[in-house]
Amino acid sequence: MTDSERVLRVLIHDARTPIGVAQGYVRLLREERLQTPEERDRALSRAMDALGRIARLCDDASGFLAPPNPEAPTTMVSAAVTSSSRCDSENDTGRYQALSRC
Repeated sequence: MTDSERVLRVLIHDARTPIGVAQGYVRLLREERLQTPEERDRALSRAMDALGRIARLCDDASGFLAPPNPEAPTTMVSAAVTSSSRCDSENDTGRYQALSRC
């Protein structure tokens, strides 16, 4: 498996969790299963946080499209240091890096 394939697999895996979180909260809202305004606000906030994680993941991944120096080859690596199933903004931010040849 190439570095590109490994990074793509990690990106896909990491995107699925916040997508599932956002879908779950939207489903609760759509089915009107949240009774109080506080519950609905909390669900909206958590769905927005999950969407923000996806946006940051996309921003991180976009760094792979064009290296800062077009003449320098780029190697893609995952900088994740844990395989935790937790998904929070601190763990998601900065997990991927595009490393140019030094």
